[in-house]
Amino acid sequence: MIVGARLGPFRTPRGTWTPEGPILDVRRTNPVKRWPRTFAGRLFIGFNVDRVPTWTIDHLSAFVEREWAGGASIIAQQGLWRDADAPAAEPREDSGQVVILVEQGKPFATVEDFAQAVITLGEKAVTRFRQKSILFQIQDRGQEFDAGEIIP
Repeated sequence: MIVGARLGPFRTPRGTWTPEGPILDVRRTNPVKRWPRTFAGRLFIGFNVDRVPTWTIDHLSAFVEREWAGGASIIAQQGLWRDADAPAAEPREDSGQVVILVEQGKPFATVEDFAQAVITLGEKAVTRFRQKSILFQIQDRGQEFDAGEIIP
């Protein structure tokens, strides 16, 4: 599968997300090809609520499939979150990333417009999955454009 985005580990001052499973093809509307300009939005969501395992990659995939309006290819991947402030003995949390891929102009003319749509989806997700926060990363042709934290 050719993907116009970087999908590996995501490191932030808050911690590190590491992929730990296969890439799941949630929705494919764009043909597999090398696009002249691809925007990618990554959302990183923990599966625990108050340290209790509650969600799965299937919940995350279904949510994004249902909530994302418009054309996009969507992939998801299970991973592990390690909080930067967690004691070494504390286990990492099961989590996942969902990646939304669009070609420029279909339907977003600018990376800023696309970023706002991904952040809006993240705002819905942080509430739906009862998280204290989730992280996002926006890429333009595989290069980071923006990244941050969404808090309910």
